[in-house]
Amino acid sequence: MKIAILGNGSIGLMTALKLSNDGHKIVLFGDKNKVGSASKASGAMLNVMAEMEKDQFELNSSKQKFYLAYNSQRKWNDFIKKNFSPNEFKSFKKRSTFIFTNNFTTPFENKQFEYLKKQANIFPKDIELKNKALKKLKFDSNFSDLIYLPREKYIDSRLLLSKLDQLIIKNKVKTIFDKKIYKLKKRNQKILIKYKNKTQLFDYVIVALGSYSQKFIENNKKLVGNIPKIFFGAGTAFRIKKKKFTPKFKKNNQVLRTMNRGNACGFHLIPLSNDEYYFGASNSISQIEEKKSRIGSVSVLTNGLINEFNENLKDNHLELCVGHRPTSADTYPILGPLNKHPQIIFATGTKRDGVTSCLEISDLIKNYINGDKTSFEKYKLFKPNRKLLSFFSEEIAINKAAEASVAGYVMHNGKKHLNDWNKLVKLEKNRIKKIYKKLAVKNFGIHPELISLYDNKRI
Repeated sequence: MKIAILGNGSIGLMTALKLSNDGHKIVLFGDKNKVGSASKASGAMLNVMAEMEKDQFELNSSKQKFYLAYNSQRKWNDFIKKNFSPNEFKSFKKRSTFIFTNNFTTPFENKQFEYLKKQANIFPKDIELKNKALKKLKFDSNFSDLIYLPREKYIDSRLLLSKLDQLIIKNKVKTIFDKKIYKLKKRNQKILIKYKNKTQLFDYVIVALGSYSQKFIENNKKLVGNIPKIFFGAGTAFRIKKKKFTPKFKKNNQVLRTMNRGNACGFHLIPLSNDEYYFGASNSISQIEEKKSRIGSVSVLTNGLINEFNENLKDNHLELCVGHRPTSADTYPILGPLNKHPQIIFATGTKRDGVTSCLEISDLIKNYINGDKTSFEKYKLFKPNRKLLSFFSEEIAINKAAEASVAGYVMHNGKKHLNDWNKLVKLEKNRIKKIYKKLAVKNFGIHPELISLYDNKRI
């Protein structure tokens, strides 16, 4: 079959590889330099447990989102072994992640940490607690508590995307770059794509455009129907480059990170080589694409690196990374075929789980196209033509949003504000209640990261 894939980030590339392996004729559309790609800018941590939030398994939608990433994470070992060199696979197997708390940790972050600890009995191969963890730690720093995640690995995103580019070229996947606008039409049982006065006819079209999927939805509104709006989750991180005459970086394979620090994925330090670290990451959700980093985001990151990780790194150079996590209007994935046009399959809205989840998502798409029309059934909550999914109950959502907001405030303005935690949370809760009242929200929980978008009538 002839299949178009719109988007050449991790999901688009992995899907192109899987389908071309099966003999399908693939045309991949995308940006040659992957500008704004979340995959390209990411630290490419294959994290699931480290992304866990309190009450993750008490809400069906967040539970399914967890398993989308978890089921994919289990596949990465085999993928690296099959497609990378023996030395690269050997390095990959050695990698792991440590989660820590310290005197900068807020009560909000600590709730996520304690919730993760409780899952150790359910996931004994994935979570090890402090006593065992300390023996394996290769970092020198002051921690209040530690959790060791032996299966939480990472891969340099540049290496991953380069490898996928090479593999699809080998499979003779045709690539068409830098076409920004796609117009689709139904032609009998096929889909016609028009771009820059050219047309092509396809059996299937896969939309994996990340945050840029929203422009595609707007340009094809009548055909695709109602789909949750997708925003730009603008993130800043940086690669730390060793400067001449500074101390050598310690050789290790361990990610050191915090959990959710208030509407962001927390700080994380990733050793990419003996001369390079990756450190991230900020997050700001907007309907507008931001191509450059915010000063405040860079300030928070550099202060976090120096104060909580390694003061000695401050004399080295940094290279900024900017990408856009595709964030839907309820923060859940947009995944599966359209109701009225099942030849069009969406695979976006993965937020910060795109790289981790791309193996599972690409398998779902491959199986569907190869004849298994029940392929997406276990993730049917995330189908494209759906209503927005509530984030817990209204009361719980308001409480979580207030604490997340204050945690973010503390992260940006200093730990001295921890002394005012209860007072600040109470004030923020009252503010958010007023927003709910103004919007006349009934029996629906707004995700903490989306409060300002609702308040400003972007949703």
